[in-house]
Amino acid sequence: MYGGFGAPYESAVVGEIIKQDGGTGQFKNVTLNVDAMQALESRRIDFVWVFEGWEVIQAQRAGVKLHIFPITNYGVADYYTPNIITSPNEIKQKPDLLRRFMAATAKGYEYTRTHAQDSAQMLLSANPQGTFPDPGLVVASQEFLSPRYADRGRKWGWQDAAAWHGYPQFIINSNGIDDAAGHPIHSMDFNRLYTNQFLA
Repeated sequence: MYGGFGAPYESAVVGEIIKQDGGTGQFKNVTLNVDAMQALESRRIDFVWVFEGWEVIQAQRAGVKLHIFPITNYGVADYYTPNIITSPNEIKQKPDLLRRFMAATAKGYEYTRTHAQDSAQMLLSANPQGTFPDPGLVVASQEFLSPRYADRGRKWGWQDAAAWHGYPQFIINSNGIDDAAGHPIHSMDFNRLYTNQFLA
């Protein structure tokens, strides 16, 4: 049994991993209402989609052995995450605001890339004590994430066409995107999904 998050793309991605590993691609999907690691440890589910920068580190710190299946090793195209999203109207009406927003966001990420422990402490200090039961997990997570915010020699935030074509095409091929009427979308203009125009 798979413990999911209720996202429409999960069935396509998880099913493909199972098929690539020799299975039928069929599985039971339940939406979690507890932490993914709690659900695994209590055996409420058999497997879950984890974030390497948090749950995998959480498991390591708790001495829990995970069997990990990186999606890109199983026929699923790589993709960017997290994403910063706006609307076409905002792009037309507020380009200067978006440029300033992206400049400020880039500064924050650039600081965090070189000050992982400082950044983790900022997050801990900005929240009520006890928000994070294991403060060491926050620090370890940030130490894992900071060097991954941008590839070496690349500007933070820069988007390549390959990710914005490959992953959406995979989801379309899996009938994973519906239009407003609930019918599968069979094509779209991938180049309209992203822009680099607001990066300084």
